[in-house]
Amino acid sequence: MTISPKLAATRSPVVVDIEAGERSLNTSIEYWKEAEHAIWHRWRPGAWQRVAISATDPDDPVLEHGYFNSPMLEPGWIYEVSVWERGVDPNHIPNMDTPPRALASLTVFALRRRPEVRSFLHDETERTGGTYRQHYLVTSKPVFVHAAVGLNPPSLDSKDMLVLPDIVDETIYTSPMASIDILFEGLLPGNGYHEVVQLTDEFGNWEFVSRSFTTLKRHVSVQLSGIHIHDDSDDLSNGEATFTFELHTGNVDDPNSWVPRDQSNYSNGNIETGTAVTPPPNDILNVPYEVVQDRHRHARFKVSAVEDDENDVIVDLPNDHAWGMKDLALPVGRDEQVKNRAGTVNAGPGLNNFQYDVSFSYSVDYA
Repeated sequence: MTISPKLAATRSPVVVDIEAGERSLNTSIEYWKEAEHAIWHRWRPGAWQRVAISATDPDDPVLEHGYFNSPMLEPGWIYEVSVWERGVDPNHIPNMDTPPRALASLTVFALRRRPEVRSFLHDETERTGGTYRQHYLVTSKPVFVHAAVGLNPPSLDSKDMLVLPDIVDETIYTSPMASIDILFEGLLPGNGYHEVVQLTDEFGNWEFVSRSFTTLKRHVSVQLSGIHIHDDSDDLSNGEATFTFELHTGNVDDPNSWVPRDQSNYSNGNIETGTAVTPPPNDILNVPYEVVQDRHRHARFKVSAVEDDENDVIVDLPNDHAWGMKDLALPVGRDEQVKNRAGTVNAGPGLNNFQYDVSFSYSVDYA
């Protein structure tokens, strides 16, 4: 069974109570990986070092799942752990068009239990689309940043740290900076989200910026533009067919989630092999502006047709069917808008070689 690499910390962040006499604390890291994968870690300051896993033999389960402790972390330190393919040294990533990337990564901040008041946040601007959230912050001094967004509101833990119960997306900056451009992507249109930004200095002082926002609702439309017949499935004369066009929403990871949202029909009694159908269909299918749930985050255009052979006066043949579909590319982030993007669906061949193309264009916008 293939293992998807994953890392988890028993406590993150690590909160050191200096006033109670603590100087540093550690955390325990749990890992899941393939036996040949390597785990590397580093803490500020320092280079990546490989984590030594004590295995008794090549089939020891500890090579795939187990625990190890971090070093003792002082306030202001940042501890990073990552899983890499065998033979990759993260200290020396090869210079290539597509360099290797970590298979899993984890960052743990070491903070003071009671921070000194710093008032890091100086200014901010925010922009929210249908699938993204951009938050630009200016701070009074360079800081480290951990920002996360989730669907449910944050809560305070026993050490007064803001915790998001469900992290949808997150961004971590382990180099200090005084201007931070945070971008969350892959959000669901029309939904309310909560954002938590942790600002930390080199001494482990921290403060939180907490914001709520609602993404814009989504509208998807498909404009039909033409049908080209490759084979009309009727060798004796021109064919007759009824076409059905459907716009569906669903989730590509769940085959049972797809449902039709809009539909139109078109009939023509004179379709001919090798020609375009005239007049062409010109209907527009729409999913109006709506709140999108994960079960319906994707869109699909489906075409189907029945070519009528049962009433042929010369040879009575069963009706021929041909269908096809195409998933619509719905970009996320600052380039989420789509305007009249052209596409083609090929349908068939059917029982008697009934085959055709449907050309269309589609648009996606948010409001």
